[in-house]
Amino acid sequence: MIACVTVEVAMVVSPVLRYKPQELHLFRFIRDPGSRKSKLYRDHYNEVVRKVSVSLPSCRIIEHFSIEITLESYVRADPRKMKTATNSVDDALFG
Repeated sequence: MIACVTVEVAMVVSPVLRYKPQELHLFRFIRDPGSRKSKLYRDHYNEVVRKVSVSLPSCRIIEHFSIEITLESYVRADPRKMKTATNSVDDALFG
């Protein structure tokens, strides 16, 4: 399994190309569709899909949209961490 929480395309694509998985699961949660942040996330996702598809055409890419899927286990472990989890990503990207 390769796990990345980043909007740096190379940090997602490089391990995928190195290990050549049969499936790639991309978890994509966009809190505010149509916002500047959502465009950044969408552009990142599209670039990752493009690069992986070109280099590993046999790799099946599966997209997960739901916050329930992406953060469910994290929140279940400690619900107090939800705000920390989402704020940390926003802070890292947008200061």
